[in-house]
Amino acid sequence: MNLVLLNLKVSFLNLYDYLRTIIHFYPNLNFAKADIALLSLYFFDNPFSISKRFHRLREDPEIYVYGETPIMTLNKIAKEAQIKDSDTVYELGAGRGRAAFWFNRVLGCNTVAIEEIPDFVSRGDQVIRKQNIQNLKFIHDDFIDADLSKGNVFYLYGIFLDDVAITKLANKLKDGDTVISVSYPLSDYSDKFRLAKHFPAKFTWGWGDVYIQTKDKI
Repeated sequence: MNLVLLNLKVSFLNLYDYLRTIIHFYPNLNFAKADIALLSLYFFDNPFSISKRFHRLREDPEIYVYGETPIMTLNKIAKEAQIKDSDTVYELGAGRGRAAFWFNRVLGCNTVAIEEIPDFVSRGDQVIRKQNIQNLKFIHDDFIDADLSKGNVFYLYGIFLDDVAITKLANKLKDGDTVISVSYPLSDYSDKFRLAKHFPAKFTWGWGDVYIQTKDKI
């Protein structure tokens, strides 16, 4: 019964966020068209099920690891981080990439979505091709191993990453990079990160801590 109530709560919060997204961001027709096209590809096969199948086939110890940032929460985060259209934003572990489309279509950023589940990448690419979207691409890779050298802003919703992976990522990023992370600051894993801002934000699973930090030159 508790699981049923939780699913109902998450469904309600997702619907509420979607209605607010329509009001605030669908007047931007470029985003509206991309968002509707992307969501329609998951109407009969939701991203949570796709993620679960992938991790189960790979025999990962944890298969319930999928999560998304609500668009209205993403808007708050982008304002706090002062993301500009001149930034190159990498979404690390992008899932179906809804946030990546928002960064590109709404903020005008050059955007890269890195995702290890091939089904998410192929569907994102399908929307990009059909709508001829520029300055947005999906890369099929584990972001811990991917080339991140061309980005300057990185969004990390990696609440299921282990300490080894987070430390490797922190050491890999270059001086001057800005990282937006959920649930933990990278300054806990590398003394080269300077925490600029910390604030609460609402996700479908509840309130989470968001950290904005920059890797300093030492």
